[in-house]
Amino acid sequence: MDAPQQNFVTKLGQQARVLKTARDACLELTTLYNGTPNWGALITQEEIDSVTSFHAAGLTKAQVDGVIFTMQEINAHILTYLTEFVMLANL
Repeated sequence: MDAPQQNFVTKLGQQARVLKTARDACLELTTLYNGTPNWGALITQEEIDSVTSFHAAGLTKAQVDGVIFTMQEINAHILTYLTEFVMLANL
């Protein structure tokens, strides 16, 4: 393997490590959002609007839901190749 290819695999491993760490945080957030205390049901648009910075940014409940959905989709794809992610992340 030449140096550019080795560098590519090394960088891939670094990013796998970053994604694996992010996945762990995402799992915690999706558990809170969908499980106990089920913040997905408890967080309303009215509550979002009660936070000045959230309201000023125009944050909506649909956007919060969309980010959680996206995190769940990313997690599903990572799970498909979790063994490979772990292997590369540990290089």
